[in-house]
Amino acid sequence: MIVEEEKFEVATEIGLMVGYLEICPVHEYVFSAEIDGELMKNACALGNFFISKKKPIVEIFQGNRRELTDKIQETGYWYPLGCPGCEKSEGGEIFRWISHQLKKE
Repeated sequence: MIVEEEKFEVATEIGLMVGYLEICPVHEYVFSAEIDGELMKNACALGNFFISKKKPIVEIFQGNRRELTDKIQETGYWYPLGCPGCEKSEGGEIFRWISHQLKKE
């Protein structure tokens, strides 16, 4: 696996940890929950925390905070906003709302 793909996977994992990115429980697609909002800021903050604590998950970034936060932001633009499977299915809007409500519980 090339280094850029590994970096993207790490950024995706951090995005998933804070809910900036989500996985559809029905279609198993990764999607953006928002673009440029509080969740993105939380993901960047978590990434910076991991760099400060020298966590193995961010080792590939070699302490480069800017590169990590840029990569985290990039994931929000690369993945679709909302599950593409739910978008195509009947009642997709309702399903996304219900699944979001279930995650809050």
